[in-house]
Amino acid sequence: MDPDAQLVQSCVRGHGPSWEELVRRHTRRVYNLCYRFTGNAAAAEDLSQEVFLRVYRTLGSYEPTYGAFITAAPSATGSRTRSTTRRKPPKSTQPSARRISTPKLWN
Repeated sequence: MDPDAQLVQSCVRGHGPSWEELVRRHTRRVYNLCYRFTGNAAAAEDLSQEVFLRVYRTLGSYEPTYGAFITAAPSATGSRTRSTTRRKPPKSTQPSARRISTPKLWN
């Protein structure tokens, strides 16, 4: 049996350190994917946490016969990042603060 599948089974039975190991093993890949979608380190960290929460909530339905755990995490990442990027507000039509010259207040 796949080591990740064993860890998932252990997680479902309530063994917390197994979840920690799964997160440790896959954090870099999930974060990198989130970063590619967001282009922002802080947003990628937040999104990574949301992805792992989503995966954790669905651990009971994980079936190793359908694929390795690592294929489930990017799938959740992709769907989570797509829904997040759809909710982004449109870019402002206001000029950037860098382009506006500051008025001189003192002579």
